[in-house]
Amino acid sequence: MRFTLPEKFAGHLKKGEELPLTSPDAPQEKHTARVIEVSPVVDPSSGTIEVLVELVGGRGELRPGMTANVRVVNPP
Repeated sequence: MRFTLPEKFAGHLKKGEELPLTSPDAPQEKHTARVIEVSPVVDPSSGTIEVLVELVGGRGELRPGMTANVRVVNPP
């Protein structure tokens, strides 16, 4: 899964970090996503960084193209 975050998160997410992942299409399931890559470049037009994560463990009811939510704690 690829998603973007505001640039204030740059330097706060690390490769290998695990984040909780849920989907509104399968609300009963709780998953974990592992950070694979955090872009070192801030998109100047949107002020965001791109993050790539992979699902850890079984995929359950998740399918390619479904909406998913990853919880990232605000940096201090």
